[in-house]
Amino acid sequence: MVIVNGRTEPGSTLWIDNEKIDVDDDGTFYAVVRLRKEGLNEIRFVAQDTAGNETELVRSTYVEMY
Repeated sequence: MVIVNGRTEPGSTLWIDNEKIDVDDDGTFYAVVRLRKEGLNEIRFVAQDTAGNETELVRSTYVEMY
């Protein structure tokens, strides 16, 4: 698992890996994301503002099991 937090435009709707995330009134958010596999994982963020415009961002993380 990885903890993700950040800020988007207030009033936006946010999805992380197709799961809707609660966004506070000031645009901040916090989520715990379950990584799917060992090795390279991509996390997809999609934010939609109140006008319906979408922005997508993909970040990668690496999981190594011991």
